[in-house]
Amino acid sequence: MAYGLPNARYGLAALLLWALPLLGQLEVGDSTSMTMNGTASVGYTGAYAEPGTSSHGVSLGGDGYLNGYYYDPKFMSFAAHPYYNRSQNNSTFQSISDSTGVNFSTNFFTGSRFPGFFSFNKAYDSSGTFGMPGASGLTTHGNAQGFSLGWSELLPDMPSLSASYSQGNGSSTLYGSDAKSESSDRVFDLHSDYLLVGFRLRGFFQHQNTDATFPGFLVGSALNKSDSSSNSYGFSADHKMPLNGDVYGGWHRSSFNYDYVTGQTNATTDSTNLNVTLLPVRKLSLTMGVNHISNLSGALVQEVVSAGGAPPQLLPNFTSASTQYNGSAGYTILPGLYVQGQVTHWQQTLGTKDYANTLFGGTVNYNMVRNFLGNFTFILGVMDNSNQDGHLGTTLISNVNFSRIIRGWDLGSHFSYSQNLQTLIAVYTTSSYGYGATARRRLANRTYWSGSFSGMHSGLNQYAGFSSRSESFSSSFTHRGYGVSGSYSQSDGTSLFSPTGLVATPVPAAIIAPNSLVLYNAKGWSVGGSGSPMRKLQLSGTFSRSMSDTLSPGTSAHILSDMINMQARYPIRKLYFTAGYTRFKQDIGLAGATPTNVTTYYFGLSRWFNFF
Repeated sequence: MAYGLPNARYGLAALLLWALPLLGQLEVGDSTSMTMNGTASVGYTGAYAEPGTSSHGVSLGGDGYLNGYYYDPKFMSFAAHPYYNRSQNNSTFQSISDSTGVNFSTNFFTGSRFPGFFSFNKAYDSSGTFGMPGASGLTTHGNAQGFSLGWSELLPDMPSLSASYSQGNGSSTLYGSDAKSESSDRVFDLHSDYLLVGFRLRGFFQHQNTDATFPGFLVGSALNKSDSSSNSYGFSADHKMPLNGDVYGGWHRSSFNYDYVTGQTNATTDSTNLNVTLLPVRKLSLTMGVNHISNLSGALVQEVVSAGGAPPQLLPNFTSASTQYNGSAGYTILPGLYVQGQVTHWQQTLGTKDYANTLFGGTVNYNMVRNFLGNFTFILGVMDNSNQDGHLGTTLISNVNFSRIIRGWDLGSHFSYSQNLQTLIAVYTTSSYGYGATARRRLANRTYWSGSFSGMHSGLNQYAGFSSRSESFSSSFTHRGYGVSGSYSQSDGTSLFSPTGLVATPVPAAIIAPNSLVLYNAKGWSVGGSGSPMRKLQLSGTFSRSMSDTLSPGTSAHILSDMINMQARYPIRKLYFTAGYTRFKQDIGLAGATPTNVTTYYFGLSRWFNFF
């Protein structure tokens, strides 16, 4: 962890802070218009770390906002946000360590047929998160940078063309271990639209390269490395039809190649779809369509990658294809009352076996808004599911939402339930239910209370072990500038290990090889308060704790993370006195890993400047 920057950077910062007010006196010509404001600070900071070294001394910092344009905002506009030595101790930045960096963006020719853009960002020693489903995750620190640029051609009566390229890379280290992750990403994108004799035509192409090196500390391996590349391209067309209708069709090909330390995965998937929508009378709607996926296994891997996970190892011999036919009819009986009937038929090849499923049924949707009853929405659906072997069961779908003010209480609630809901794989169905409620009330003059809770449970019907659940609760109370708040959350389930953390399995976990799965159980809570005990003085403080247990075929871990943060601000004429304190502890609970204990403090003066 870097708690300070070299002396040369202090000297550079001092020179910049001295020179910034002079910029308002610079002549930039009649064609350039700029505004700039920001905050400059000087203070004393200290840090104590276990393991590590201690440091203290004078600290300079600040951040600025520069906005402007050249000649005309539609010709070229720009914005820059540099920051130096900013953390949660001395500013509103949510970083444990002193972070330095810059964000820059510019748009040019926005008023023409050939607009373009460019952006750049760079950050040193900024805090990040190693994710965990339903929890706050683990804290990391590291460096990152990236840029993007793009251009478009928008000529009338001609196919449009837009091209963009982005590139980013970064590295981060997990507090409480020497586990370091590195990643880079490059994306090139093209897309085009064209209106031809009533047909709206669209085409696209995207190429992406992603390289990642990340520790496998939660799956029992020392190092994971992946190099991936993918191409995605396709086209679509839609056209108006009689009876207020529309027809839409498209084709999409996706190919990818992933190289690992232990092997290689690659596949090509073609998707084709055709859909027709008709509105023959004002209250009646009809839809019908067909969708074909040539390689369902490849599509499943893409689902995982799109969710942020590393491509999993699927169970062997999982070759597949899928064709889906669907049709539905909906009718508005009364204002707010809508009924719909639908039929869906699947034909799938999974491995060496063919499957055919048919789902038919209907739903009722009711939405009522009345001054004395509030807002009430109700949805109920019943579907019958069968295949070539007989009846599979009944699918139920329900959703209820309610909100109303009752004697000064602003109340809201929701409930959802689904049973035997079909997944992308014909042989697997899921069941889930979710619930929640909110309440808010004005108790007295400038006194308010609010609270909320929510929960979710889901799982595969065929496998009791592949389920997940989460619950959360939060509450806050404010009175005349004082406030307290608290929250609690817990979650458990099945996940995949990735360079950015654990991600919930977006596909049926039963088709993923067991050695790719990580079981997790996470809990966390936090409390906070703020107030002004005397005129102009603002005090705030928070405490948070998260606890997680993970289990994989390779290892298990018990993770603990605590953080205390306090800050005080007091204005003195045009200056602000700021004091901050942070105590952070993180222990990932693995053999050979040393817990991190960090204590930092800061006090100093800052001033806001409006340079020009």
